[in-house]
Amino acid sequence: MLVNSKVFGSILIVAGTSIGASMLALPMIASSMGEVGSLLLLVLIWLLGYYASLMVLNINLFYKGAFSISELCKKSFNLKIWLIADLSIMTLFYSLLAAYMSGIIEISMMENVAETAYLFSKGVLGYFIIGLLIFFIIFNFKVLDISNRIIFAVKIGLFMTMLYFLSSKLEVGNLKSFDEYSLRSSNLLKAIPVFFTSFGFHGSIPFIMKYLDNNEKDIKKAFLWGSFLSLIIYCLWIFFTSAVLPKYGLISFDAVNNSDNQLHTFIKMLAERVGQNKLHIIVSVFSWLAITTSFLGVGVGLYDYILEKFKFERKLFKDQLKAILITFCPPLVVAVLGKNIFVNALAFAAISFSMLAIIFPALIALKLRLNNKSAVITSIILGMLIIAIELVNFL
Repeated sequence: MLVNSKVFGSILIVAGTSIGASMLALPMIASSMGEVGSLLLLVLIWLLGYYASLMVLNINLFYKGAFSISELCKKSFNLKIWLIADLSIMTLFYSLLAAYMSGIIEISMMENVAETAYLFSKGVLGYFIIGLLIFFIIFNFKVLDISNRIIFAVKIGLFMTMLYFLSSKLEVGNLKSFDEYSLRSSNLLKAIPVFFTSFGFHGSIPFIMKYLDNNEKDIKKAFLWGSFLSLIIYCLWIFFTSAVLPKYGLISFDAVNNSDNQLHTFIKMLAERVGQNKLHIIVSVFSWLAITTSFLGVGVGLYDYILEKFKFERKLFKDQLKAILITFCPPLVVAVLGKNIFVNALAFAAISFSMLAIIFPALIALKLRLNNKSAVITSIILGMLIIAIELVNFL
């Protein structure tokens, strides 16, 4: 049965990696450019991300393995392009993990939770959860799959509960105000990198291919349905939150975007707008789980890459400890020392993600003549455009 199969688990890994921290940032970004524009942009970026995953798959199948982009560059080019790929991989994964760790710690320090125990007030629970997730990543592929399925199922249940509460406060007038604003001042430059990162399951491709024994048909199913499920949930999330929370006012997206802790404020104002204290808890727990599934997907991708890169033995404790320190210590330091880095870290990750998910695979595909030439060249242009946009944003 599909429900008990590795294919189903892989679909959830793809969707779980995508539907995470970036999802929480989507309404805040979408509020600047309007609902209709946001939904159209999501569809276009989903198609680009899915096509990019197929390019990576075809290249790996050509080399009869499941390799990281760095290894694929080594196999495909005489020049040391793989050094740039290595740097891009580390930058991408560290940026994402720093964002996820920051989000987990921020949510654990919210006022309504902090009143219950000192453990929560200092974000100690957040650090505990991070440690638990690392254990799931390093322990066993099967444990990771099962834990991800359970977390994903609970997350979807909470998501449907959130939509139920939000449906009582839907106002079409709020959607009109977003679209009027977008006509005056489009913020595509800010939206594209974060939206693109929202479909960033590509770092887990080698792990998924190994898990599915390089079965091309099963892998394509996982990529397609996992990413499509992400798209549907994103569209629903943007529609409901945009229809509930107005653009301007004391309780609005404008207040969220101008706050010191955007994630904290967004969750708090959604609950206040609906007038349900339970929603605050539900959204907080959902946010935690959303970040958790992304953390698992990205974390296993980086951990697997570190083991491969440094030729560590998975079964040796000494090698495991080295891989853990290299994988998780740098982003943890950034998350602890940084302030309000959640959205910025996700946007910054788009630069490296474009290199790894689009430009490098496209260049390899061109050399090996594996995909349609026009489509590959178009992908390269779009990837370079995303990088240029994010560089402009940081200037």
